[in-house]
Amino acid sequence: MASGVKGDHDVRILDMRIDKDFDSEMQEFRPDVVGITAYTVHVNTVKNLFNKIKSIDPDIFTVVGGHHATVAPDDFFTPYRSCTFISDKHATL
Repeated sequence: MASGVKGDHDVRILDMRIDKDFDSEMQEFRPDVVGITAYTVHVNTVKNLFNKIKSIDPDIFTVVGGHHATVAPDDFFTPYRSCTFISDKHATL
């Protein structure tokens, strides 16, 4: 998603496998949009992260994508998810 953003936007990529301080990053950056790529084993982790994101700022737009989200988007249903990217292709945002 970050690679498809048009124009003058401040984009950061946080790899949760390496960068473990999610709370500090969210407080310091204060994003408008958070997108998460998720594998099957991460469904519940993503849902919990979306809950945490919305508790920090309920106006943050939350997006999930990836193979699992494309094949089974309902698995990511939560009131804390704003939308799901379906497909391996994406349009420029």
